[in-house]
Amino acid sequence: MTPTLFFTLAKALEIPIREILMTLVWPIISGLVMAAVVGGANSVIPFHGPPRLAIDIALGGLTFTSAMMALWFLRGRPAGPEAQFWQRLPIVSVVVDVAARSVTQTQNSPWPATEPASQWLKQRA
Repeated sequence: MTPTLFFTLAKALEIPIREILMTLVWPIISGLVMAAVVGGANSVIPFHGPPRLAIDIALGGLTFTSAMMALWFLRGRPAGPEAQFWQRLPIVSVVVDVAARSVTQTQNSPWPATEPASQWLKQRA
């Protein structure tokens, strides 16, 4: 049913189907990564019940979020909800600064090595 809604919305709002599909690729990839990690963890966890469910939920949430953020970073940190997320977490901004500096020193990047992540993200948002 959901694909039908996407196609109907795309037609009504005159949004190319390709744009909708490209937007959905990243959560689908993150979901597959999450499923693999949780499935792998379940194969080695010897117990069942609520503790296992709690581990699955925490591990799944952490894995999905991490995969989404990693894909966002690999795509060049485009403007969007991920950029807003990084702006609102000062400690994460420091981690992104360190990571970006190591990336810019090893390859050509649009992110200047002397510019803090928070300033760079504000300019791109």
